[in-house]
Amino acid sequence: PNGKFRLFWDVFIMMLIFYDLIIVPLRFSFEFELSSGLVVLENLIIAFFLLDIVFNFSTGYYAKGLLVLERKAIVKHYLKGWFWIDIIASFPYAWIIPQSEEDGSGNDVVVLLRFVRFLRLIRLVRVLKLKRLFRKIESYLDLSAAFTSLLGFVKLSIIILFIAHWLACGWHLLAVFVSSEEPVTWL
Repeated sequence: PNGKFRLFWDVFIMMLIFYDLIIVPLRFSFEFELSSGLVVLENLIIAFFLLDIVFNFSTGYYAKGLLVLERKAIVKHYLKGWFWIDIIASFPYAWIIPQSEEDGSGNDVVVLLRFVRFLRLIRLVRVLKLKRLFRKIESYLDLSAAFTSLLGFVKLSIIILFIAHWLACGWHLLAVFVSSEEPVTWL
């Protein structure tokens, strides 16, 4: 769990989570279609998150200060902990349920599309992993008190920026819902 590859992988996964924390609310609120390059990127991100689940079944953990490397214990520990959050957030809903509407007719199609949009929001559950990933990276780097304080400030700034982003997307979505009933809005 403390190897250089695992550190690199955790930082990489953290960057993918940051991408999701920006793009998922944006797409949910503004309903824009991705370019073909971004569709490929999103599919790669889903594949990387699924690969992360596989890696987690092979990554040891610490229990009462002792490193546990026994495969059966690792699997049991992961299934009791983060596995369910990881699988719900990483499940490739977009690969199973079509995301685009062909003809725009039919109420069932509209309901299905709204459901697919909601399923995208489930990907935000990965935000719960960020605290654990930050803690692992901090312990691996063994930073001084000054750098730990600086990192705390950076984490707080990131949290504030993400909350502001989510609130802005939420306000836009609220205005979209209201605009269907009220013709004059700020949009």
